[in-house]
Amino acid sequence: MTGDGGRSFDFDVRESPLEVVATSPVVVTGTIASWEPGVDAYDDEDAQRWAILAVDVDQAYVRAPGVHGAKVFVRVLRGYEVVGPDGSPTREPGAPSSVLTVDELEQAAPPGVRIAVMGTTASRAPHADDPTWRHENVNAGLPGGAVVTQPDVQGLILEDESGDLVSGVIDDDPATWGPGWRPSAAGSAARGSTAFDWLTAQLDDAT
Repeated sequence: MTGDGGRSFDFDVRESPLEVVATSPVVVTGTIASWEPGVDAYDDEDAQRWAILAVDVDQAYVRAPGVHGAKVFVRVLRGYEVVGPDGSPTREPGAPSSVLTVDELEQAAPPGVRIAVMGTTASRAPHADDPTWRHENVNAGLPGGAVVTQPDVQGLILEDESGDLVSGVIDDDPATWGPGWRPSAAGSAARGSTAFDWLTAQLDDAT
């Protein structure tokens, strides 16, 4: 779901949702409410474009500090581009952008899709602690008083049309991460009718 620059990178795979929950103060399940353009961040060579994903919260676990008005607001990288001194992309004229549009994100994950979010609260400005980065539209997509949730690499899990779990941050499906991310036939029958129901049961057990 993320644009170029957020799809493939090295990370330490956690073997189950329980391991992600252990390091995530924000843990919620719910449904996608909307997508909005978020902040744009620039340094001397790159521009990162972000979106804000609003999630209607059905269940909040742990302390869930990111919940605001029964929603959490998740920061999603739409992609990045190499830019020149004036901040405009340096790609060849007519070349496609590497940045996903908000409409493309909404088509990939439309309102109503069930989703689990595991992560932490973050600054409204990515790279806020680095003075070499500049920001535009810092408050875009966020109501007053809301905080941004930065999902864990394995902490944005959606239910696809077939009922399977898919990752919203990296290309790998949760089923490839290890047996702890795959509901057993017995567990699914006992705890819920879909893989997402199994996941919510795992979160119940973890919290």
